[in-house]
Amino acid sequence: PKPQAPQPPLPQAAQDHLARLQISGGLRYRGVTFFFVRDPSERRRLGSARTSGALSGIEPRPRVPEAIVVRSRGGHVLLGELIEAPFGPRVAPTTRRLLARGTLPVEALRYEPLATSRPKPLFKGPVLVPSAARLAQLTRAKESAVAVLLRLLDDPRLDALDRLRLELGELEAEALDLERRLRGVIGSTRGICGVGYSLGAQPRSLDVFGSVALLTESLPKLLRTALLEERLGKPYDRDAAVDPRSTAIERGVEEGQKEQRELLNLLATATQADLVPAGTLRKIDGRFETRAKDGRAGLVLCQGDELVHALGVSPSGGAATAKR
Repeated sequence: PKPQAPQPPLPQAAQDHLARLQISGGLRYRGVTFFFVRDPSERRRLGSARTSGALSGIEPRPRVPEAIVVRSRGGHVLLGELIEAPFGPRVAPTTRRLLARGTLPVEALRYEPLATSRPKPLFKGPVLVPSAARLAQLTRAKESAVAVLLRLLDDPRLDALDRLRLELGELEAEALDLERRLRGVIGSTRGICGVGYSLGAQPRSLDVFGSVALLTESLPKLLRTALLEERLGKPYDRDAAVDPRSTAIERGVEEGQKEQRELLNLLATATQADLVPAGTLRKIDGRFETRAKDGRAGLVLCQGDELVHALGVSPSGGAATAKR
């Protein structure tokens, strides 16, 4: 077969952006360690916290599981974000800017057009699918992101969506308090533009944004996702709804920092992808992908030469079996 020409690398401006980023020492909260990314050339600080519910939509006409109509006051939807909808929750397959009203391509977590009653709301706040499901989205794996999430939610005593509702309901107050406390630690630091997290010593994901404003908008989603992912590593236990572990935040954690730096370095190796998924175009016109031999994968989305959103994800095992 004729050898394929190498794909174009990241634009130079995006490469320079990634090269100057710094990874902070970790902030460990229970089983999750957060690592914040800083751009030393940026002078702005995180914006003030905004109370924001989960993204929701209505069914389009004609009704299909692969689309949803979203009304929004602006902002962005992130790759892997969960969206409330009348016939069942959906998953966003890519990052894009939202319009006041627009149709999004989505993946259906569950689709029940013949349901006789409106389902109970699933999401109290914005949240993404866990990193293993986002990795499936990046690599277009045979096991889809939806299949991965359903596997993580599997419990012989509970319906998958019932478990998701319970887990998110129980962690909501914790997520709000954690965001407030983390902002107290990093709020005065200029140039914070990304966050990664590890579970124990295992890196999970790293999200980097082209602006402090986009991180400000995305931080609540990413914190909830990290807390949810830790919970889904163990079967649901109604008797352990109150976590007995200390809520102290340990600063300057070095374990996992090197691995987060390696995820950041991986993003710089991304090359242009032939496929720009439907719905991406809204200030995003370049998609660059990379994969490592150890299963890590990365995605960089650009507007022209400028980075909008970059995501690196490490592989993880399936759900554990011991009760928490």
